[in-house]
Amino acid sequence: PKKRVLKIWCLNESLTGYFYHIKPHRGRHETAERPPQYKVGEWAVVGLLLSVAALIHVQLPKGTILYTDRYLTTSTLARVLYFMGFLLVGTWRRRRRTAPHSPPR
Repeated sequence: PKKRVLKIWCLNESLTGYFYHIKPHRGRHETAERPPQYKVGEWAVVGLLLSVAALIHVQLPKGTILYTDRYLTTSTLARVLYFMGFLLVGTWRRRRRTAPHSPPR
């Protein structure tokens, strides 16, 4: 992500493109709302899921698969979503510090 660019987090339905929730990223003003155990991208995903449940009183079905890009995909997020009843599919950066070690080729 670039420094001075508007970022918008959105939770969409994959078949129709329907927006469940859209939330602009407010940078440092968002830090007070984010629990310390989450990184920015992790909290964006978890926060969107919690917002949907609170705003429109709809709980996404357990086993729903969430697709993310490499900025949002972390092992912590996968673990949190699993315990919430969701599955995560996303691209992974091999050199990320939190990446699990893979055997040499």
